[in-house]
Amino acid sequence: MGEMVEKAFAFNPDWAKVEAGLKAAEGGLKTAKSGYFPKLALTGDLHKWWPDSDGGLATPENEQGWTFGIGVEVPIFNGMLTKNKIAAARAAISKIKEEQLLLKEGIGLQVRDIILSLGAAQKSCDASGSALTAATENRGLNVRAYQNELVETDDVIQAQLMEAMMSAQHYKARYEHVALLSRLDLIVGTEVLKQIQ
Repeated sequence: MGEMVEKAFAFNPDWAKVEAGLKAAEGGLKTAKSGYFPKLALTGDLHKWWPDSDGGLATPENEQGWTFGIGVEVPIFNGMLTKNKIAAARAAISKIKEEQLLLKEGIGLQVRDIILSLGAAQKSCDASGSALTAATENRGLNVRAYQNELVETDDVIQAQLMEAMMSAQHYKARYEHVALLSRLDLIVGTEVLKQIQ
């Protein structure tokens, strides 16, 4: 069961959302930390102009050329903005990790609950199937006995009602079993269920 719970995290869509949120928050922390470092920008431009005339702006100096630039920004004082951005990013990461822990515990509890319920539902299916078989045989015996005038009509009707009740209970137990499998499929994912089966 523990292995199934571990595999459930890989296929659970909520777990994937939390993982993606955690990666984004860690990227935000790196971005916030970059506020302490200087920024450097290199720019360049190369141009060629083919004018129709030789007058006005179309001088030989303006027709072709290049430019190159360097920009540097050094943070000296920003009013503790960078420090507070880093603290906010760390708080966001801590919050997501707490949510991840709660989700992990929740998924584990849900999977364990469903697996235990599946065992009980399977036993209920088996028992109700046996009861339905016995009720069907009893109804058949009562019908044959009624045809030979060995039992009353009330006994046949009671046997038929008992068979109908057992049939309803059996199909209800089978439905609950299938519903639990569906819930497990939703929580764990279809790939894990394929591996189990």
